[in-house]
Amino acid sequence: MRTDIYLQGLKECCGHLASQPLQGRKVEARKGYFRYDYVSHTIFYKRRKGGIIIMRILHHHMDTPRHM
Repeated sequence: MRTDIYLQGLKECCGHLASQPLQGRKVEARKGYFRYDYVSHTIFYKRRKGGIIIMRILHHHMDTPRHM
């Protein structure tokens, strides 16, 4: 049950980013990438006309440089 609620929140967060892509911060290590934190995960995305492309969703404990 908690997993379903968390995943629904993550999905809603991605939808929010699609309509408001300026909410994220630039990722210095990757040109054109932006990041937005959601609870225990970070959403990495690129802005595109009409929305975003989600490149990665990583847990905060993951080695981000390794998985980017």
